[in-house]
Amino acid sequence: MLISNEIKMELDRLGQRFFWMNKKLDRMKSVLNVKFAMPKLSELVHHQLAHSYPLLADEVNDIEENFNYDVNYLGVEGANEDYEDVDELINQLYEWTLETNDFLQKVKLDARDAGNHNVYDLLTPLSREYSKYVANAILLVDKKKQYGNHLYDMDAQAEDWWVL
Repeated sequence: MLISNEIKMELDRLGQRFFWMNKKLDRMKSVLNVKFAMPKLSELVHHQLAHSYPLLADEVNDIEENFNYDVNYLGVEGANEDYEDVDELINQLYEWTLETNDFLQKVKLDARDAGNHNVYDLLTPLSREYSKYVANAILLVDKKKQYGNHLYDMDAQAEDWWVL
């Protein structure tokens, strides 16, 4: 068996997590745009982050399909979070990005440890790609601190420093 049942279930949950991130980031985009009037940052979060997560899920799903396993699309909860300020929103984005990275790394290492070497090999480039999302989340936190009370300047200049 090229993919064990345990690893297949983990891959399904990883795909679910990426779709979950898409929904949560879409909500953040809306809050940034409407509540905080930060249209540039909102669009970057939307197009560069939220839109990327279904593509990441597709990469995970393709691994299963490559070895003739059908994908289970697990449910994703709604997204109705509200944020008191931009600081809270960016901190949440950072936290969820790191949690998603931890889960991706766990699935990758679990695949290796379970002898699912093809899955491990195919998750390695995805892991490398995801490191850009982690770097961007770190940058957002750093920029938020740097701009301090001038967050509208952060929005106005976001396209200049955004790394994705």
